[in-house]
Amino acid sequence: MANLFLQFGIFSKEYNSEEIKSFLYEVDKRFPNQDKICTVKQMQPDRPTYVRPERFVKKTETLYYFGYVHEEPRTKRTEKLVKIDTDLELMNNGLTKGEYAKFNKQQRYAMLLKKNIALEPDNPRWTSLISPIDIQLGLFEHDKYVEKLKKEILKDIHGDITENNVKQGEYLNYLLERYCIELVHSENMELASKYIKFSKKKFPYDVTFIVLEMTIFFTSLEQASLRELKKIIDFTNNTDFNIIDSESEGSEDALSAVVIKLLLLVEKFDQAKAVYKTISDPIAKELLNDEKKILES
Repeated sequence: MANLFLQFGIFSKEYNSEEIKSFLYEVDKRFPNQDKICTVKQMQPDRPTYVRPERFVKKTETLYYFGYVHEEPRTKRTEKLVKIDTDLELMNNGLTKGEYAKFNKQQRYAMLLKKNIALEPDNPRWTSLISPIDIQLGLFEHDKYVEKLKKEILKDIHGDITENNVKQGEYLNYLLERYCIELVHSENMELASKYIKFSKKKFPYDVTFIVLEMTIFFTSLEQASLRELKKIIDFTNNTDFNIIDSESEGSEDALSAVVIKLLLLVEKFDQAKAVYKTISDPIAKELLNDEKKILES
């Protein structure tokens, strides 16, 4: 039977060892004379997300690992390394915030990842492993990182995001995720929308791109709400209240209800509650029935 190594974690539930052996035997049988690896669903404590690291590896003279961190299994054979995804769940307790802080993992991993990039500057795997936290902590230079992402995604960095101008590869979805996040953070919403639209078509089941699309939507909604709020404030500040009251025949509380809705959309809850207290018209208050729990809390 193949020599197997399981690293950095424990199974999240008990598995029948004979079933695992049978599965690995079947892998050997289906892919004879080839180097092969099996991934697991590596979970994080208290989170439902997972990644797929290579944890079952059959030792051979031709299979080896490359890199200083996040090592990549490779083969010396002419045949491509066979990669098989499994549903085995592994809990990695080394990913908790406490463990990261205790062993200074973020800084150490970033330093080792830089060594990988220096060895293979054109390997998209290493770029895809740079996390947003690494950027926030200043462990990688932001502008160079963004430029590198673009170079890893596009054949021609001066061209548009199209199927013909994209470098295909197993890390493309991660690279697109990272680049779209950077575009949203930089508030380049027009370009972000283009990349997200392409990414959704390319990877229709990756919810990250849907979330990013909705982030842009909510941002535009907030900006539109602030613009409309400013218009109303300018109107009331620059108009005699007696004129408003006269022409509106005392129905101006309805405008206050609109102001409250806009304030709630931009999460100015205290201001919304303060305006709500000034409303005396019960009809205007009926316009806020859905918001009543928040306003009266």
